[in-house]
Amino acid sequence: MRGGAVLGATVLLSILTGGSVVANAVTDAVSGGRSTPGFAWPTGGIQVADAADLTRRFFEMDYHLHAVREGFGDVPRMILANLPGDLTELASAEQRKALFVQAMLPLLLQANEEILLERERLFALTALPAGGRSRVQELWLAQLAEQYATEPGDLDELKRRVDIVPPSLALAQAAVESGWGTSRFAQEANAVFGQWTYEPSQGLAPADATETDRHYVRSFDGLPASVSGYLLNLNTHFAYASFRNRRKMMRDQVGDLDPFALANTLLYYSKTRGEYVTAVRTIIERNGLVSYDNARLRDLHGAIPILRF
Repeated sequence: MRGGAVLGATVLLSILTGGSVVANAVTDAVSGGRSTPGFAWPTGGIQVADAADLTRRFFEMDYHLHAVREGFGDVPRMILANLPGDLTELASAEQRKALFVQAMLPLLLQANEEILLERERLFALTALPAGGRSRVQELWLAQLAEQYATEPGDLDELKRRVDIVPPSLALAQAAVESGWGTSRFAQEANAVFGQWTYEPSQGLAPADATETDRHYVRSFDGLPASVSGYLLNLNTHFAYASFRNRRKMMRDQVGDLDPFALANTLLYYSKTRGEYVTAVRTIIERNGLVSYDNARLRDLHGAIPILRF
């Protein structure tokens, strides 16, 4: 039940050109703006040797998890293409966990930011009076519906699907699925979230696979694609309809998203069902991951560091 497509985004175009995405979101929605939804992560970037080198670069970026947790530090708009290969060799489990969170958090926040911008534009367009949308705006809505696998014109369902996943929940699932970034799938295939595929050419076979097992763990070109695929998976797959329904209820009744309650809806993410949910909830609680749900991205200015191993 972990299949899914790769989600796109658009926020980086404005970042790279120095534009203000947030300020222009509503303007785009009303004036027509970009015609195609979706996020194209940039390629190339800085070469990083190992975990020690990545740690040093985080320090140079003034990126510290304790500051982010306490609310007086922000998260740089960096893109890490792959996890360091020697992550498994770190003697300290706490150091390994911290480096994993530092690596994944910027990707999750940027992808969520783009979803929120798409969501803002979607709500702005649907609030226009009948016949008030331009041809470009209608085309954008149609493309968004296709991306999120909804029926054309079903705007209520589209609103239900175009929404974020709390960083704490995403980090916990990534930790469970990848062993905090140390699994063979995470290291060799950027498969941080353990998504499945039934196409041999698109994934790696589990080491304990039997002749009756037909699934593979889906591989990705980089961590950004893995993050995007995970988010779109939860936002589109029929197995996670209860997740989306619970999230909408929280939006309507509370406003904030409760990662523990949302975790309870993910029984079908793993064959272990309830054990998996318990594991996810436990990791959120024991590692204080909820503190990252209010993490903020660094202000937009200049180019984005892109880290590649």
